[in-house]
Amino acid sequence: MPDVDRTAEFVQLFTVHARQLYAHILTLMGHDSAADDVFQETSALLWEKFDQFESGSNFLAWGRRFAYFRVLNYRQARQQRSLMFSDALYKAIEEDLIASSDEFDAELRALADCYGKLNSQDRELIDRRYTPNVTVKEVSEQMARPLSTIYRMLDRVHDSLLQCIERAGSRRNSSMKEMRS
Repeated sequence: MPDVDRTAEFVQLFTVHARQLYAHILTLMGHDSAADDVFQETSALLWEKFDQFESGSNFLAWGRRFAYFRVLNYRQARQQRSLMFSDALYKAIEEDLIASSDEFDAELRALADCYGKLNSQDRELIDRRYTPNVTVKEVSEQMARPLSTIYRMLDRVHDSLLQCIERAGSRRNSSMKEMRS
């Protein structure tokens, strides 16, 4: 009988990372129509091998390795195609994809951190502006402020967030350089 806690852990981790795994597969396959099949195979394999996953480690990185090998298996099974890329090219694409994904994740964490540092008025402005289907004009009306003022306020807050994210990136890059030294 499967361990209920491990099953719940898999479901939670897979739910959080499934879209990123699928995007990873699509990128490696060049949006091949078989990407759905490869994703399904990868998903089943992740569940089958989940007993080998170390709780607390990086599920996405673990899943990407399985996805990468499933893509290679798919490619090898279809060697008769006339246009095939080398394994080295796919490996380079995967490495770039992982680096880009990790960088994007770090930027999202920095954005969340920087958003948390905004004063309550600026957070309220951002919350109002990015409520689905709400226009800047509607925010202007809600806040009883001229539209031009709302645009200036948004520009100021966006600049503040961008500078904060860039500072976080600089700190992260400095830390990475120190670790390499």
